[in-house]
Amino acid sequence: MKTWVKLYTESNRDPKIGTLTWEDRGIWAALLALAGELDYRDANDSETGQLDSLENTSWHLRIPPEQLQETVRRLTERNMVNNQDGILYVTHFPSRQRRAPSDAHQAVSERVKRYREQHARLTLPVTAACNEDVTTTQRGVTSTDPDIERDTDPDTESGAASPPPAPEPAANPTSEKPKRTRPERDALAVLYHEIARVWPNQVQEAAIVRTVQDHALFQRCIEQWRMAGYKPTNVAGILDWYRRGGAPTGGARARDAPAIKPPTPDKNYLEGLEGFLVATPEAPHGEILRKVSG
Repeated sequence: MKTWVKLYTESNRDPKIGTLTWEDRGIWAALLALAGELDYRDANDSETGQLDSLENTSWHLRIPPEQLQETVRRLTERNMVNNQDGILYVTHFPSRQRRAPSDAHQAVSERVKRYREQHARLTLPVTAACNEDVTTTQRGVTSTDPDIERDTDPDTESGAASPPPAPEPAANPTSEKPKRTRPERDALAVLYHEIARVWPNQVQEAAIVRTVQDHALFQRCIEQWRMAGYKPTNVAGILDWYRRGGAPTGGARARDAPAIKPPTPDKNYLEGLEGFLVATPEAPHGEILRKVSG
């Protein structure tokens, strides 16, 4: 079976193909691919371009037989397909799709045979020396073979004891990498982790330590933040609630949180707010100012 067929560029200039409809051109290309897939050969191992009967060919291409029959009629008029004893053939398939002589089965078999013979000649033969007893080359091993020379080392014959093996060098304790220890965390960071289930990073922990003075209020802000469904990693938002005295009382999520009385604003805050309201008299802020100032 071929896995590919040749498609010549001259088909764009061939009037026999140019006068076909695009539907007939598609069926023609499918017939070429089918001839390569079936890959019928003759006695000389050459391509024949044989397809199948009209009914079987229509089944291979998954098109109705009536539609294929009309296309085959137009292709037969152009000598692109011919019918031999009820079997369809692609007319010029043997000459246009012929394989190179070196790709024939016999040529490939001969190349493989020559390669194997050459590889066998290059392979070194296994000598008998490779099968000798390896214990004959070891010192102090008694061999049962009388033809093997005994060790003539004078130290061994005189009975002198062989020197003891050198002690293995002790492991250098300084070569081992010290184990990394987790830095101690501030109590506020531990409190944050116990409630939020995440650790603040170094910058967030520094902001917590710098801002929080009331641990109970900070704990309540974290709990209300989690109850509201916000991300536990948003430390800035939790600290903003802490500065405000707790969760805000407005909004859909904040209504579920317990109301906390905000701290009384200082004098500077009230003066700044009053200046802003005076600068924007058109805004309806008078009621807000009266509520804040008490």
